[in-house]
This record gives sequence, C-alpha cells and structure tokens, in this order.
Amino acid sequence: MITIKDWHNAGDRVRKVYGDDLTHSDVVEMLSHLAEEVTELRMELPRKRWKDQDYNHESALQELADVYVWLQNIIYAMTENPDEFNQALLTKHKQNRQRYNL
Repeated sequence: MITIKDWHNAGDRVRKVYGDDLTHSDVVEMLSHLAEEVTELRMELPRKRWKDQDYNHESALQELADVYVWLQNIIYAMTENPDEFNQALLTKHKQNRQRYNL
C-alpha cells in the first residue's frame, strides 16, 4: 500500500525533475532508472549461497531504498491518486491468493 503522504512526496520529486506535464516517455525513463537501481541492488547481494562472499547489509539497504523511492515515483506518475494503486494492489493480491490457494 502507498500512503497519501508517500504519494504526495513522490509527486514533489517527480514534478521537480519532470515538470507538471508527464509523458509516456517520462514514465519509460523512470522505469529504466528503476531497472538500473534493481541491478545495483542485485550487485550488492552475494551471487552463490555456497561461496564465502562479502555482503554489506547497509549498502544493500541503501540500494533497496533507492528502488522503493523510484517505484513510488512511478506509482505517482501512473495514477490519479494513491487509492487507485492501492485498489489495483488489493485486486492482484486477491487474484494471487486464488491462484495459489492461499
């Protein structure tokens, strides 16, 4: 769920960078940036369970926070209000519960 405060904060960030007139290409650019952030998060995590690899929990959390912020920006850019996204999320949860018999 996204709160009204989170939605408005995302709106402030989005308007500061993209202005008031968002286009589909702006959203595609945001999605590309989100993909970059997910890749950076992936690079922070150990590749193999059986290898003795360094893991920096704080750095991974920072990357996860970046992913979350960009996701909020995209939700803002693609919805009229937070309730629209929250309803879509609840619908998807219901579909998944039915699909997986949860």
